[in-house]
Amino acid sequence: MLSNKRFKHCCSSPETSFTSHRLETGSVSRFCYKGTGLKGRKVRLKLKENRKRGTGWRESSSCASVLLQVAWIGLYDNMNSWMWSMSDSDFYQHDENFTNWETEEPNNYAGIESCVEMYDNGRWNDKPCAEQKNSICFDVTGTNVTFVHISIKMNWTDSQRYCREVHTDLASVRNIAENQKVNELMSPGEKVWIGLFRNTWTWSDGTSSAFRYWSSGEPNGNSDNCAAADMKNHGKWEDWNCEVKTTFICSADPVHTKQVKLKVVGSSSVDLNNPEVLEDLLKEMKQKLKDQGVDEDIRLSWKKQKDGKIFHKDEEKSRNNNNNEL
Repeated sequence: MLSNKRFKHCCSSPETSFTSHRLETGSVSRFCYKGTGLKGRKVRLKLKENRKRGTGWRESSSCASVLLQVAWIGLYDNMNSWMWSMSDSDFYQHDENFTNWETEEPNNYAGIESCVEMYDNGRWNDKPCAEQKNSICFDVTGTNVTFVHISIKMNWTDSQRYCREVHTDLASVRNIAENQKVNELMSPGEKVWIGLFRNTWTWSDGTSSAFRYWSSGEPNGNSDNCAAADMKNHGKWEDWNCEVKTTFICSADPVHTKQVKLKVVGSSSVDLNNPEVLEDLLKEMKQKLKDQGVDEDIRLSWKKQKDGKIFHKDEEKSRNNNNNEL
């Protein structure tokens, strides 16, 4: 799967390979999906859990310069992935995009802010989800809501759990009128959790793996939203600015091959070694596989024998036919 053949045999695991091209992460994603030569295959940009499984790289002297670099992996922090705890689209009726951020917020300060609080002025701010504070739940009937102030200090996750157990969910705010209703429940100087949050550090291919291998103190930057593996530090991860150009790592699903012997029964005079006939047979078999629900990227091909042919007549059956004719 490696686009730069120089490193094909010296820096690869069974599923992952280096390339020496220097690109920012946006270009890396396009390169790994389109430029690897794996036609029709979904190529993922991700560092597998090789170290967790105890499998490493095959190394040689020609890889030394690459292994001392920092390389992009497919993990990134999407700063625009804000969503409500209650995900029913019918409830929002196209109003789920309402926001009321405080000036210069959200800012993901120190790279750890992914939950939202409301100030006593009704403005919103992103905060670390582990902070303890009161919260606003709501009860939903159709599209009508009743907001409820909860005077129990909890982190965002525990607040969400409590609201779902006792009420409908942690509060969603669809418009300025509902924002005002929530604000009226608050005391002066109070800050409360609402139901807005975002998913942090996700894989570019949508994989749900929760494996993490951060260096100590990482991630630590409010504008460093892409992850790179530091090969000088056992491949541990750091958050970097996505515009930095450095080497990167692509990965692809392993290719599995299976050889099946095919026996054609019949007395037809059709030449089964005719290229057009062989092509038609492959098309028919692939269609039958699709009809049976096999919709993966499957490639069928014929294996030539030593004499260059695909099919041979059954010699034993031919002898029996000749004996019968006698």
